[in-house]
Amino acid sequence: MITANTVTSQIASKLAQTLFVYPITPSTAATKTASILAPEKTFQTSSELASIAGVHGAGHYKLPSATFTASQGLLLMLPSILKMTGERVPGVIHVAARSLATHSLSIQGDHQDIAQLQNSGAIIISSKDAKSCEIDALASYLISAKLQQPVIHFYDGFITSDELVNLKSSKIDFEGIYAHFLTKFNISGKLESKNVGMIAGSNIHFQMTEAQTFEARDYQNEIQKVYDFLEDKIGVKLGFFEGCEKTNKNKIEHLVVSTGSSVDSVKFAVKQHPDVDYLDIKLFRPFQHQKLAKILQQYRNLKTVTILDRYREITSPDTEILYLDMLKTKEIHPSNYKILAGVYGLSGKDFSYKDVDLIIQNAKTSTLKNFTVGINDDLNFTSLNQYFQADTKKYSNPGLALNVFSIASEGLISAVQTFSQSLSDDFPFIAQRAHYDAKKAGGNNRTEVRFGSEYIPTGFEGVVAVSNLTLFDRNSQEIDQKIQEDGFVIVNGPQDLVKNAFKSTKNCKVYCVDMQDLDFKVKSNFHFLFSIALCMEKEGKLTFNQTNQIKQNLKLQLTNISSKKHIKNIDQQLQFFDKLTQKISYFDYQKPTVQPQNLQQFQPQNYKISDETPTSYFKNMRNGFKHATNRENKLNFATAIPIWDDKKCIQCGKCVAACPHACIEGYLLTETEFMNFEKLAKTKISRQKIGQYYYIIQSAPRDCTGCTICEQVCPTKALDMKRNVAETNLHESTLFEFVNNIQQKTEYKERVPKTKTFTEKSLQFIESNLKYHSACAGCGETGYINLLAKINDKLPGLKMGIIQGTGCPLAYLGDVNDQPFKQQIFWNNSLFEDTAEVAIGLAAATRIRGEKTPIWSIQGDGSAYDIDFAGIDALARSSENVNCLVLDTHGYSNTGGQKSASSPPQAKMELGHNLVQKNLVLMMMHYKNAFLATISNNDVVRSARVLRAAQEFPGPSLVIAYAPCISHGVSGFNSVKQEKLAVESGLFPLVQFDPRKQRGERLVLESTKKISIADMGERRFDGADFEALDGLLRENEEDIRGLCKVM
Repeated sequence: MITANTVTSQIASKLAQTLFVYPITPSTAATKTASILAPEKTFQTSSELASIAGVHGAGHYKLPSATFTASQGLLLMLPSILKMTGERVPGVIHVAARSLATHSLSIQGDHQDIAQLQNSGAIIISSKDAKSCEIDALASYLISAKLQQPVIHFYDGFITSDELVNLKSSKIDFEGIYAHFLTKFNISGKLESKNVGMIAGSNIHFQMTEAQTFEARDYQNEIQKVYDFLEDKIGVKLGFFEGCEKTNKNKIEHLVVSTGSSVDSVKFAVKQHPDVDYLDIKLFRPFQHQKLAKILQQYRNLKTVTILDRYREITSPDTEILYLDMLKTKEIHPSNYKILAGVYGLSGKDFSYKDVDLIIQNAKTSTLKNFTVGINDDLNFTSLNQYFQADTKKYSNPGLALNVFSIASEGLISAVQTFSQSLSDDFPFIAQRAHYDAKKAGGNNRTEVRFGSEYIPTGFEGVVAVSNLTLFDRNSQEIDQKIQEDGFVIVNGPQDLVKNAFKSTKNCKVYCVDMQDLDFKVKSNFHFLFSIALCMEKEGKLTFNQTNQIKQNLKLQLTNISSKKHIKNIDQQLQFFDKLTQKISYFDYQKPTVQPQNLQQFQPQNYKISDETPTSYFKNMRNGFKHATNRENKLNFATAIPIWDDKKCIQCGKCVAACPHACIEGYLLTETEFMNFEKLAKTKISRQKIGQYYYIIQSAPRDCTGCTICEQVCPTKALDMKRNVAETNLHESTLFEFVNNIQQKTEYKERVPKTKTFTEKSLQFIESNLKYHSACAGCGETGYINLLAKINDKLPGLKMGIIQGTGCPLAYLGDVNDQPFKQQIFWNNSLFEDTAEVAIGLAAATRIRGEKTPIWSIQGDGSAYDIDFAGIDALARSSENVNCLVLDTHGYSNTGGQKSASSPPQAKMELGHNLVQKNLVLMMMHYKNAFLATISNNDVVRSARVLRAAQEFPGPSLVIAYAPCISHGVSGFNSVKQEKLAVESGLFPLVQFDPRKQRGERLVLESTKKISIADMGERRFDGADFEALDGLLRENEEDIRGLCKVM
């Protein structure tokens, strides 16, 4: 099984002269594959701007080089693409088409990015699935070489790019065909003596433009020659348009025209309508109006043509690209058919055969000329969903659909992949697609697997599996929509708890998988997947041999993962597979006798934003979104939670300081409050006092991620991780709600002891302004942002202005439905490439307005060291009072762990060829203008003091914080330990630079190398030459000591 990203990358690695890559979701997987298949010609750059520049430069040899990108990355490439089209320079840009960052940011797929290049002059080719990517990618290289023009080959991001399909290995000799093509058309890879890209004034520029326009008129003939060549070589007929498969054209009254992944759903639906046909636009640009007009002339009784766009012109609606193309086509050959135009599937919103049914109903009634589909638009009233209801009885599922609902970070998606691959020999068609929200941990995931003897579109109800009972508390509506009437559901949980949690509007059999006997510290996702197979076998959906194959493959995958991660208890985990048949029970569920008018009764009130949210909800977006929307969204997924032992506690506050999610805090209670707390706890509690108040520690069990860090740092073992069973959860939640209500009282802050300096003990009583976010369990970044919020807690009015760079923090700070900042903070997401500059602009306006609000940019090392390095340089030289916090994970964490310029030379991470590691502090201190420092949260007190010093510095400041990441090859549960080891190994020296001080005193080194980097135990250093690496780190430390004397 394979994805479109992989298919495209395989061909690119064979045909591209060179590959210039930069990670961006969702095309990163393609860059990774390319670097593995063709490492000698794959170069990781510092930005998309640099990638396309590399393609541009290499293209002067007349052979196309290539890159992979999406969204804003494609827009950064636009200036170079314009140059390439004007200079006639070949190159191929493979695009996993994606939404653009406008009113919000989304990583999901649509055609907003592609739409911006309609006038670039580049050839644009669309692929609808992984199989078509194979031929279209090949054609892209041939067309680019033939026309000496850049070609943009795109497929829908995530929907196509990451969908796993059962596609057998190709037998096409791609390299042989390419070589033959170059020879036949006399295309040589030579650098010639000539001048390109000259200056042209008003006297000749116009004429040069028209000369190029004249040449471009012949592009369609040249592209046809390429298609004819490929038909001769591989026997596949390619066209500018595909579809129109129904032979009796006189019976056709309605035509639906689309491009990309929507085509298959349209094709499936129109089969049930004898008077409807479909058309797939393959050559997006240059659009072939004449050819389309000739196709339409075949339909003598055509009444409507419905054209579908997967992007929206916000300020000029109903002027979308393909709609305008259709209008121009009709102008060329006037006819009586009506043109209907629809917008669908923005940002990856599901587009199924049910939506196509609505489109066909609209065509037959001509109800709306311009429409949307798939949403509830109660502002413009253009949604077909408001006028029609899909006639689902017309369509039958030719196979089976399985939807697995899980929680982000469970690792279930990869286990489902093993499940699917185990069946690849038995089912000609298999497709697996993952749907997920932006959360790093605790979010809602849905993995859809469709398998059968022929193509199955998305949207059918079928088998449903639910990995965690808490999903019914926040996702009941979507779960219910996927359950088939009189079908069956598999739920991970004992039957008594499942009966209490389960709810649906349909009759079904509910299988319960009780895995409470399995060690709660063991991830049970592999066992749950096998349970799904067992239940499907019982229902006759799988055979014994298929179930057994799934079992063997899951065992193998679990063994391999356990070996790599040094997981214990592997034998117990493997033996548990054989016990699962005894752990499965079932009950028959009867739907409520009185059905609700809609499913809102099954959608918890704390999750109000969903697929069903009407347009009017977002009418006043310009006013921003609310703070602390995550306070009510209880993720409630930790397998274990910390229980406080008051007898052992010494009030040190280390647990509170260390918690990355602010899920455990110290509280100060009056005597009455303390006695009431005791009653709720149903036990006597030690009367520890701070001043006149009684001291307790309490966790938020439904927000805790179970990372165990609080337990690790406690010096007296006063915290113990207990299994998060229902009884424990309810008890601890009751205690938390009691103390949380007290903490929210206005006068509570007056109880906090007044201190002039930060200590762990004093920091624990400052309520975190950043609570319960969805970062990975044990995240190494979030503690620094939490500290930043705490040091500004007592400022009047607006506490901070934050410009947040794109990256991991955006995922856990910027979710509309899950915003964790409490209040009195201005927060804005900038682009990846301009975070520091936006912060400078905000700081300048703040100064001019006479405000005192501290301004911070928060960005990762991928931004600060690479794509926005120029911005960091500008900040360090600035005269503005602007601060920058760099969360340094030594790589691109948000896209899976690729190297950045901050990565250590011998670290084994994806992509990257850097042999030298950048040191921002040492580079920027030569300006002698900014306050500079590095911090590590193994010493929280120092981190807090440095952040305060940076903010109080009358000018720019740059603070770099070491943030361990799971991409380093260690669990997030060990982040505090790894922070300490990074400092002690010399990998991350602690320094401060204050330009106000005298020479020889400005730079201070505050750490010393004590251990070998081998002692860090991180898999990214497996196979490293530790002697050489330790020598390099000692040399770096000596260099810093030398600079301390002269700076």
